[in-house]
Amino acid sequence: NVFGRGEKLMLNAEREFLKSQGVTYSLSMFKPTLWNYRNLSWDVLKIFSRHDVSPWSKHCELQKGLSSKLYFKSLLGQHRAEIEAIWREIYPYRDINMMEVRCEAGNFIKTSLRHTVTADSRDHEASSRTGSLIQLETEIAGLLGGDTVGVKNIFDSEYNFTPLSNLTLTSGFQCGHLNSFGNRVSIADKLFYGGPTSLRGFKLYGVGPHIRGVAVGGTMYYGMGLQARYTVWPWSAMSESTTDATPLAVQLHSFANVGNLVDTSNDLGMQETLQRLLDSNGARISIGTG
Repeated sequence: NVFGRGEKLMLNAEREFLKSQGVTYSLSMFKPTLWNYRNLSWDVLKIFSRHDVSPWSKHCELQKGLSSKLYFKSLLGQHRAEIEAIWREIYPYRDINMMEVRCEAGNFIKTSLRHTVTADSRDHEASSRTGSLIQLETEIAGLLGGDTVGVKNIFDSEYNFTPLSNLTLTSGFQCGHLNSFGNRVSIADKLFYGGPTSLRGFKLYGVGPHIRGVAVGGTMYYGMGLQARYTVWPWSAMSESTTDATPLAVQLHSFANVGNLVDTSNDLGMQETLQRLLDSNGARISIGTG
């Protein structure tokens, strides 16, 4: 309550010794209401330094920068508008000598405008039985200067249906596209796909272009899936006695996923790009139960 109207001044610091051996910190100022509008809040300024490690693509990234975020609601859902300016250093992971990774190393400046709109009617974020999720994130880089130029769009959707009291069916669709307008695309900006939260049955970011087992990312992907969850033992009494918001249950689970990730940065036409993306020989399929 810095100025008497619910403002927050937050300082976070973290030191990692085993994974990245880096220091992450952030200093931010948050204002819960803006101009007396309850549905409008402002993360006034955030000064941060973060250290990211990407072992799947054998590179590390040190970022230092500034950002400001505006939150508001509309008939479409919850919106988040953000402006960010960062200096970043990219370097190989654990002295990797792959030339494809070492060529990505260097210091870069990136400015971006980002907007995310989310319409979420699910009854639970992790184990929902009803409701749907629709989310679209758009990022425009280079409009305010910097070394990175491009537009990135990421779409995510989910629909849950419970035809029987113990049976829940879920369908999902995801896609993403990065348009660099012919400019060089850094490995830190490329799209990656695969893993337990996207295309299950594959290792984390294991789908798409690889060089000697290292994921180098792509510029366009899609994924869709179906899953069925049957609750054998609901454990409702235990769910009520725990402070965890996640409902406890013993469930049988089956899923089927299909998706693909391709790199279109070599000036392919739209028709050829879609053919490569939807090619049945390149698509990854996973089916499982448990």
